Amino acid sequence: MDEWAGPATLPVPGARVPAGTCHVWPISIADRPQWTALLPPDELERATQFRVPGPRQIFTTSRAAQRLVLAHYLGIDPHDVKISRGCEHCGKDHGRPRIENAPLDFSVSHSQRWLLIAVVGGGRVGVDLEDLDARRSLDDVAAHTLSLREKYRFSQVPEAERGPWFLRLWTRKEATVKLTGHGLATELDRLDVIDDVAEITDPPRGWPAGPIHLTDLPTGSRQPAALASTAPVTEIVRCELPAA
Repeated sequence: MDEWAGPATLPVPGARVPAGTCHVWPISIADRPQWTALLPPDELERATQFRVPGPRQIFTTSRAAQRLVLAHYLGIDPHDVKISRGCEHCGKDHGRPRIENAPLDFSVSHSQRWLLIAVVGGGRVGVDLEDLDARRSLDDVAAHTLSLREKYRFSQVPEAERGPWFLRLWTRKEATVKLTGHGLATELDRLDVIDDVAEITDPPRGWPAGPIHLTDLPTGSRQPAALASTAPVTEIVRCELPAA
C-alpha cells in the first residue's frame, strides 16, 4: 500500500497460517479483465448492475481476489472455492464471508483504491480499512458511535488530529463487528476499542464469549486499518499475489 513499507511475500501454496500470525493481502483496485472469468454467473450479473466504473471495479476485484487468495491456501482451483455468506444471526445473504470446514478464517475490507484480505489459521478475524478523507463531520459521527470513555478522549484531542484519531477507533470497531458478524447493526457507542481488547456493554446475542484482540495495521495515517481477532496476533505478514 502507499505507506506500508517493507517487502511482501507469497506464502507456500497449501501451507497453514501459523498460530499468532495474520497474513494480510493488500490488492489495488483496478480493471483486470482476466479476473472477471473467476466470477460465477450470479456475481457476473451483479457486476453488470453497477452503473459507474468505481464500484464495479471494487466488486470485481474483491470477489476475484478472495478466490485467488483462498485457493492458494486450500490448494484448489480458484473456480472451486465455495464462499458462504449466510448471516449466522438472521440467515440472510449478508453475513461474514467464510469457507465452511476450512483450516482458516478470513475477512475483507476496501477503500476506494485498495482491498485488504486478512487470513488467520485459527479463530476468527475481522479487518477494516478506511480513507482519511472519507469522513467529514467527525463531531456528529463521534457523538453517535463513541463510548463514553472514547468521547472523553476524543474531546481532549487537538482538532487538527481528530481525523486520524477517530478513524483509528472506527477501523477497530468495524473490524470487531465484522469478526462477530453483527456488522453496523451493533450499537457502536456500547463498544469500547481504546485498549488492545474490545469491550462491549450488554453484548447482543451471538457475541463471542472470549476476548476480541485489536491490532492496528501499518498502512499509514492516510489509510488507517485494523484487525480484530479471537486469538492474539503477534506477527503480521504482508502478502502479495503475483502480478496483482
